[in-house]
Amino acid sequence: TPVTHNVALPHLRIDGLLQPEMILVRAQKGVHIHFTNPITDKEEAQIVAAIFFLISPLNTPSQHLRILARIAGRIDEESFEEEWK
Repeated sequence: TPVTHNVALPHLRIDGLLQPEMILVRAQKGVHIHFTNPITDKEEAQIVAAIFFLISPLNTPSQHLRILARIAGRIDEESFEEEWK
């Protein structure tokens, strides 16, 4: 699960799914999550204010990556955290 700027973005591609689906979770008090840091490969914990669950069809990898990139771009915007709250 990628975690950045107090946002977790678990994502998965599934065979047989017809279209991408996303669920947004807003946690005003925060949610404590554990994850493996892909850079250090170590377990970490963080409190996040948002979780974006994304699932996409297995046969559309480029679309899945474009959606992830768009979400990541929005999260990186300076105004995102305040607007999300």
